[in-house]
Amino acid sequence: MIGLLIGEVAEKSIDQILLLCNGIGYEVSVSQNTMKEIFIGKEITLYTKMIVREDFISLVGFFTKEERELFELLTSVSKIGPKVGLAILSTYEPDTVKTCIVTGNVLKLSKVSGVGRKTAERMILELKDKISIFEVNQSELEEGEQLLLGEDEVLEALLSLGFSKGECQKTVERARRENPNVPADKLISIALSKLSKI
Repeated sequence: MIGLLIGEVAEKSIDQILLLCNGIGYEVSVSQNTMKEIFIGKEITLYTKMIVREDFISLVGFFTKEERELFELLTSVSKIGPKVGLAILSTYEPDTVKTCIVTGNVLKLSKVSGVGRKTAERMILELKDKISIFEVNQSELEEGEQLLLGEDEVLEALLSLGFSKGECQKTVERARRENPNVPADKLISIALSKLSKI
C-alpha cells in the first residue's frame, strides 16, 4: 500500500492532481481543504490512502495525517464511499466535521452533496463513540451549543491522570451534581480542583 508521497505538483484540476515522484506521475484525488495548500511546481508531502475495488485502483491524498484518519473513519460508515468522504472534507474543515458528529448536528452534515438526512444520522450513530470529545475544538461549537461529558468519560479522563477510582467516582458525581451544565473542560477542571484538596 502507498501511505505517503513526496513529489512535485505537475498538474492540478478541480479535485485531482498529478504528482511527480522520482520520474513517475501519480494521479491523486484530493479534498478542497488539501487543494488550498497545493501549487503547481511546488514540492509537497501527501498522506495517501489507496482505494482498491474490483474494477479500479485509485489514490486519495491529504495534506495532514489528521484529515486522512478522518477520511478513513468517514468511509468506514456504510453508504459512504471515497467520493462522499471527499465531499464532506471539501465542504467542512476536519474540526467542523468532528464537532458535527459529536454534537449530533444532522442538519449541517446533510447539507453536503451526496449526504442526505439518513446518511448523516447513520454517520453520527456509527462514529460518535469513535471520536474523542477532547478532539473537538470548542471554538467550532455554534452559539447555544454545549459540549458536555458524561460521568463515565470524565471518570476515565481523571483515572488516566493517576487518581484512584474510589476518589474519582465520588468527586465526579459531586462535580456533576453541583455543575450540571458546564462544558467538558470546565467539569474536568472542577473535579481536578476537588481532587487536589483531598
